[in-house]
Amino acid sequence: MNEYQIARVLCIVTCLTFTCSCTPVRERAYKPSPRAVELVNTSIEHQKNGQQNEALDLINQAIEIDPKYPILYNHKAAILQSMNKNDEAIEALETLVQINPIAERYAGLGLSLDKAGRSVEAVENYRKALESYDHRLKLDSDNSNAKANRAFVLFMMDQGNESRQQIDDMLRTDPDDAEAKSIKIMLDTYPNNVTVHGQKITLLWQYIFRLWMREK
Repeated sequence: MNEYQIARVLCIVTCLTFTCSCTPVRERAYKPSPRAVELVNTSIEHQKNGQQNEALDLINQAIEIDPKYPILYNHKAAILQSMNKNDEAIEALETLVQINPIAERYAGLGLSLDKAGRSVEAVENYRKALESYDHRLKLDSDNSNAKANRAFVLFMMDQGNESRQQIDDMLRTDPDDAEAKSIKIMLDTYPNNVTVHGQKITLLWQYIFRLWMREK
């Protein structure tokens, strides 16, 4: 399994990208400024072309226009990560959590904190993500997306056995569940449940922000 495939697994199962199929309901309901949308789309093109400074400037302009538009902070974090400005990227994601405190946000922030070696803060955000997913599952016990994302968070907390049990349960119910199958690939790729601060973070996290920039 190559690095891009691993990154796609992460993209699918955590709903950290902003495709129409996985954008959280609360965010879909938000009506952004058309000018902010225009700026973020142009910023994405600059980022794809390696023009990080120009991309960041456009995102900052968009934030000034529409500071409550969640997607802006994901893209800002992506740009800052590509510039190796990890602390500033984390600040952007912390702002995102404040304005849109849902499970995916906590999971994304936890992943970023883990990459930075801030494990205590990372675990705190993972736990908040788990609480949010548990709440969703109480409302809808058949929510396969929440189950798969929850399993991913457990994996990042080095609770691989519990993560695998949840995925196995999902696949027994529906052997064709795409999200569960994606998580299983990840679990099989790391059968020894390597430490969060080692190979797992390096490979899984290295490409996720690039993928964010490919999604609109």
